[in-house]
Amino acid sequence: GLRDTPAYLRFRIGLSVPLWQGQYKSRIKAAQTGFELAQERTNAQKQILSIDLQQAQGDFQKYKQALDYYETKGLKQSEEVISTATRLFKTGHNDYLSFLRTLSDAYTIKQRYIDALRNHNQT
Repeated sequence: GLRDTPAYLRFRIGLSVPLWQGQYKSRIKAAQTGFELAQERTNAQKQILSIDLQQAQGDFQKYKQALDYYETKGLKQSEEVISTATRLFKTGHNDYLSFLRTLSDAYTIKQRYIDALRNHNQT
């Protein structure tokens, strides 16, 4: 039996040395590096979005001011110019060429209003 077996055969003493310990350390380090890289990308993306938001807000204010101008003054002036140019042309005070130039200027104002409205709606 067991008692008859010599002591050096009954017990085993050993030393376990992990041979692949470096492999696990490199995987952990790679995962940490990947995590840090992802954090840096996230921070960079946050900054880009913040800058884009500020620019969009600035554009919105700019287009809002332009839209307010055209809605309060510009379109009314355009209509007055068209009305006056038509009246002067009909009474003979303006020739056809100056009438067309004046109408072109008035419709340019209306076109700029439409551009301002489109820009405002796109921001």
